[in-house]
Amino acid sequence: MLHQFSDSQLVSLYQKQPNQEALEILLRRYRRLVRKISQSYYIIGSDYEDVYQEGLIGFYLSISAYNSAKNDSFSKFASLCIRRRILTAVEKSHRKKNEPLNQYESIYGSVGYGGYLFQGERYNPQTRLLDKEAYVELVDKIKDMLSKYELAILALRLNGDTYKEIACYLGVSLKAVETTLFRSRKKIAELVQDKKFA
Repeated sequence: MLHQFSDSQLVSLYQKQPNQEALEILLRRYRRLVRKISQSYYIIGSDYEDVYQEGLIGFYLSISAYNSAKNDSFSKFASLCIRRRILTAVEKSHRKKNEPLNQYESIYGSVGYGGYLFQGERYNPQTRLLDKEAYVELVDKIKDMLSKYELAILALRLNGDTYKEIACYLGVSLKAVETTLFRSRKKIAELVQDKKFA
């Protein structure tokens, strides 16, 4: 029955309550587009499948961020998100800013352990393990505390996307991105200061 739904109807259904069938139908419809866009790019030190995976991430982001009232057709929005995600990965590879997976970016200038949630270089292996556990616990608390919209914007920012790119992805104003990030950072700072995650 869901096969008869339009793209925007499937997206709306998925956004209201994650529906695996709706997601799979959308993925089947757009897999060819993701592959086509991915073939146009190259990430240093990676192969085609890595580029394709970045494209898929962009596609998943488009499903979460699409707003029929603010954006064009879903297909145009999805294409933009796929291309932007791949371009971001390409730019990062050229700048050689890829970091080890066990190091994390600062969420808020002076939050957490010396300004960072986790700084792998500063700690011995035992401390590093404890910090990783504390980090995971803190992330869980943050996920519970922030709205889906706030989490989406924060995730994009931590991924290295600029405010302008985030606004473009989500179809919102630059001011909305700034305000949301400020509010999210304030909430996280209060969470850390109150040590609610400890």
